[in-house]
Amino acid sequence: MFSDGGWVELRTKPTFGCNAWEEAEGPLLEYARLRRVELGYQGRLALHSLPQAEGCYQRLLLPDYGPDPEKDDLIYFEYGILEL
Repeated sequence: MFSDGGWVELRTKPTFGCNAWEEAEGPLLEYARLRRVELGYQGRLALHSLPQAEGCYQRLLLPDYGPDPEKDDLIYFEYGILEL
């Protein structure tokens, strides 16, 4: 689900090993990027990660833009335009 402005706030906390979590999260991120193409956002996808999930997003190669002071210093990750 996406808000009218194209942004959704999700707080994800993995409850099992990162490898198993990545197996589920990778396809979810891929779907989200393709859906954002359909919505006219060119596949851009951004999220703020809880500390427990940072390593997982790094292994999924999401670009890391560092802590965001406006979001409790959670690490900000963002995929840019999706080239199809």
